[in-house]
Amino acid sequence: MMNLPSDYGYVILTGIGAIFMVMWKGFRVGQARKKYEVPYPDMYSKESKIFNCVQRAHQNTLENLPQFYFLLTMAGFSYPRLSALAGWSGLLAVSCTPLGTALENQRKG
Repeated sequence: MMNLPSDYGYVILTGIGAIFMVMWKGFRVGQARKKYEVPYPDMYSKESKIFNCVQRAHQNTLENLPQFYFLLTMAGFSYPRLSALAGWSGLLAVSCTPLGTALENQRKG
């Protein structure tokens, strides 16, 4: 049986943080879907660039989540604190990207 490093809890908390970040992005898609009147099952809007940016940011996160979890888990076995720090940095960056994109689209009109 393999023993986990004593600091591996940080890695687990980072993984849980990723779950909440994905949920937050999903809620944002739902809000944008209502605001820009994009009906289900349409993934993208023909009229709203802003909705498409919000949806694409969420979709991109889902596409990259398996790699994130794999790398977080594997690096955490040897470097749990560094792995968690890198994971939280990545989550922060991925969380800020859709906000910046939405603000830029609102500024452009």
